[in-house]
Amino acid sequence: MNNLEFPGNDERLDPNKLYLARGDEEISLCRPYLIGDVFDGVSVPNGAGGEKKRRVAILQHPCSMRKDGVNLKGSILVAKVSQRKALNTDEWTGGYFGIMPLPELERSDNLKRRNHAIEFDNLYTVSPEQLEAANRIALLAPIGINLLLQRWVHYLSRVVIPTFTFNEATEPFYEEADLIEEWCEELAIDNTADAIREAGLSCMEWLREARPGDRTYQDMLKDSQSRSTVRKAMRMRLKELTCSA
Repeated sequence: MNNLEFPGNDERLDPNKLYLARGDEEISLCRPYLIGDVFDGVSVPNGAGGEKKRRVAILQHPCSMRKDGVNLKGSILVAKVSQRKALNTDEWTGGYFGIMPLPELERSDNLKRRNHAIEFDNLYTVSPEQLEAANRIALLAPIGINLLLQRWVHYLSRVVIPTFTFNEATEPFYEEADLIEEWCEELAIDNTADAIREAGLSCMEWLREARPGDRTYQDMLKDSQSRSTVRKAMRMRLKELTCSA
């Protein structure tokens, strides 16, 4: 049986490889929600008829939680995030199948507060409004998302799929998220939710416009050889839009 993978190489864990951003200073409000995003203070059922604010992480593919590429659907699958001891490489690769470790999720001097994990057996569905009312505290890097997908699929099926296989399938979505973030940061000047949403919709319209050869820029993102062309075209379009504003 193939072992699950871990962040790092040469038998050395490197928790920093998991994350794209942590904390308010690093996380852009313009970044689209993706699988693995961690939120603090999300109201979920407490099992006694009431609600409790918990830390959760999104477990849905970016396409399955959106109805038009930008606006979120009414219910989104999330999992509880709890404090957990850090795992060593043997524990990452051969055990603890019911969690996705999040070592050093918090930049804290308190070692007990640093390490967390996503719990696959503690699931909730929440609304976009519940996520927007909470505080997004961490974004996973592509390798972090791929490791999460690997462990989540393994938990459900006991099959180990290499992270590079996930990356081949999901890389276009990472590229698209990067472009939307850059577009919104340029055009949503006041950083309000409405301005960001409007800018995100305009970016998706631009990406989906038919181009010569009946290929859209969104289609071109699926080909690693044409992504630089899309990025260059987008920056030229942003320059046109900002100069005409």
